[in-house]
Amino acid sequence: MVVINHLWAPKRKEVIGVRHNSLGTFPKYDLKKDLPLAQRFETYREIDVDHSDSYANGLLNDHRSVIRRLDKVPQELGGLLGSASGSLIAYYGLPHVPLAFYLGYLLSDNKFNVDLYELGNQTHRWNRLTAGKESLEVDSTLDQITPSDASGDIIIAFGISYPIHQAEIDELDIPDILAKVEINARHPQREVVTNLDQVEKICTEFRRALEETKNRFPNRQRIHLFYAGPVSLCFALGQRISERIDPEIMVYNFSAKSRPRYAWSLTLNSPEALSATFSSHVPQGADNASVQYA
Repeated sequence: MVVINHLWAPKRKEVIGVRHNSLGTFPKYDLKKDLPLAQRFETYREIDVDHSDSYANGLLNDHRSVIRRLDKVPQELGGLLGSASGSLIAYYGLPHVPLAFYLGYLLSDNKFNVDLYELGNQTHRWNRLTAGKESLEVDSTLDQITPSDASGDIIIAFGISYPIHQAEIDELDIPDILAKVEINARHPQREVVTNLDQVEKICTEFRRALEETKNRFPNRQRIHLFYAGPVSLCFALGQRISERIDPEIMVYNFSAKSRPRYAWSLTLNSPEALSATFSSHVPQGADNASVQYA
């Protein structure tokens, strides 16, 4: 009887943390102390996606290693889930915007049901996003754009924690822009996103923008995406990108120390590459042109 019970016992349940770091100094397993009470009694394992060793002189310069490390995460996570079916997945961290988008994109499969955590600016504790009553007023310019059959690109800009300034996009001199869609918090500020309902609202507007620009601009080629907002929402937006139906999406990284401000980007879903591709937007011959700014 003991043997039968052992054979038919369900696989153990765990909490699997995905620690994603390229900007912060928080320690490994930092999330464990801030898990909901019931989850603290579960076995905790962690996938550490840390890009700190890809820096030189304060600059992110080894982009190939960064992409390779991210590409391994779905397989690592699948392996852990295989030994502990029904485990909870928790994403937390302080990565660059394109890296959070790309990891969200990689973990968009339905088998990856991920809890989102955000670091409190004052408390320095990781807060799990759950359903909430606090709404978020979001403004979109999607319905103001004029359809066109011309060939070119689309800009989508998210101003959630801070506004996205057109002058800083103009530094890139992107050719053949057909339209710009802005999706903004009505009052951008830090920690404005506090619950999953707000995340879902913005993600739904993002999907609407992708679908509507496909319909209104049938010859659009790629999306240039600019984002200022929390990591949790950034990851969730990446999960909404479809490999099959969406065009190439380039996600830009902002740094006040770089010229131009958006000095590099990742193309998440190029049909010509098996994984993300890295682009520098520093002019040829400029100082540090061969180095990618953090």
